[in-house]
Amino acid sequence: MARSGPPVALRAGRGGAALVLGIAGTAAGAGVASAHLAKADLDAAAVVAAVVLVTGVSLLAWGAAALVRATPGWWRLLAMPMAMAVLWFVLLPLTVAVNATSRPPGPLGPATPDDVPYLRPQFRPGRTARRHWR
Repeated sequence: MARSGPPVALRAGRGGAALVLGIAGTAAGAGVASAHLAKADLDAAAVVAAVVLVTGVSLLAWGAAALVRATPGWWRLLAMPMAMAVLWFVLLPLTVAVNATSRPPGPLGPATPDDVPYLRPQFRPGRTARRHWR
């Protein structure tokens, strides 16, 4: 019995495109939403990032399912180890990178640099710096 619908190559291409876009959306949404929710509470960026996260997860799931459906026979057994590898080596590092680079600025306190006690360097005239190498 022949399958109805688009050919296997077209389904695999659509699944791959959805998977790549889902990975990007999930990493961006999770990274920005978690950073903004942890530091700046609920703001517009966190809401938009949450929408991007939900869209990315749905694209990720649909793309993975489309690729598994387009894969013939016993090759489908490789889907779970490949999914774990993508999660560990692609999605998690991208999410951490987005989170680290898109943190909102923290609140500024009332302290100024003059309030912090630290050693102020004093230079005496007539003395030269020594070289510690030859």
